Amino acid sequence: MIENNAQHKKNIKVTYLLLFLVAIGVILGIVKWVVFRHNGWNAYNTKELYDGFYQGAGNISGDVQQRKDMAKCFVDKIIILYPEGVETISADTLKKVIEQVGMECAETITKLSWTPITEKACLKKFRDFKELKGYSEEKKTSYAGCLLAKLKEKYPKGLMTEISQGEMDSLYADCLYVLK
Repeated sequence: MIENNAQHKKNIKVTYLLLFLVAIGVILGIVKWVVFRHNGWNAYNTKELYDGFYQGAGNISGDVQQRKDMAKCFVDKIIILYPEGVETISADTLKKVIEQVGMECAETITKLSWTPITEKACLKKFRDFKELKGYSEEKKTSYAGCLLAKLKEKYPKGLMTEISQGEMDSLYADCLYVLK
């Protein structure tokens, strides 16, 4: 067993968070364009902000309701934090705020679609397993690729439910051959 169940659940949430933060990079350009053009919040720029977050969430999930929930969480929290708007906030500060809000909104992420962004983030997460310390980068990359391939084979539409520890242990074991 690579990880215990509590650690596994934490790693799944961390992976979802990392994926969401990657998507935030895409979103940030849209957000800066929208919110720095307007003073305060109005129906137009609130919708534009929502649409930007909704679009960015598509890099993680194809589930429409989940994307809506993620976008609503972001918009609601940003408006609560900055009720007068964000025109006077530096881009660096805004990025930190969006990352903080992303961590808070990550709890809404329950489904993961296979996209180039999610696959890249999963590969990075798998390569960074502490149990792989001491292995070459090539072996870590092979192991991560094997895990991702097994997950995609078993869940071709993405991770739509939580994976049991037993299933993950089986996948971990199935890929151990690449470390030899």
